[in-house]
Amino acid sequence: MKFYILDNNFYNKKIKEILKLKDYEIIRNNEGSRPYFYSVDINNKIILLPLRSNSSKISRANKFRTKKVDKSRTSPAIDFTSLLVINRNENSFLKEIILYREVSKFIKKNEKHLQKFFNYILRYIKDKALLIDTKTTDRSSLKYFHKELNLDENIMSKRKSVLINKLEKMGRVSFFKTS
Repeated sequence: MKFYILDNNFYNKKIKEILKLKDYEIIRNNEGSRPYFYSVDINNKIILLPLRSNSSKISRANKFRTKKVDKSRTSPAIDFTSLLVINRNENSFLKEIILYREVSKFIKKNEKHLQKFFNYILRYIKDKALLIDTKTTDRSSLKYFHKELNLDENIMSKRKSVLINKLEKMGRVSFFKTS
């Protein structure tokens, strides 16, 4: 588990089209000084979650709070809503950094935030599959990375599953059942 900053030129080039949007959901890179938590690899992509000093407007379900050990900041957290996705071969644009020992240790010790992050992705897929507009779907940078994370396929699969379950409950279809 490591922490990084992202090269600012790469950041601006990588998400140039997103930054042109009126209400984009990507967090600013602070001229290359924003720290990121190197979360996980999905589909050979690296997911970077930004560390925020003030996450007070983000729902508890969409962040991992670090206030317990980072008392000098307003509402510090790892923010799931503003993630970035880069290709594994672009990791040369990441520079490893060292966070305050207490914060780093706390994050490393509490790996439950990874499960919370996966739950966030599953909630996003479910809401998209059900065509529900929620803060999870509207205010998430996941919407920019469907292709990279293969989200459209997962959303359609979930949508089919929900539809089949509804049809079976209504007694309309029984041949989809598996033994």
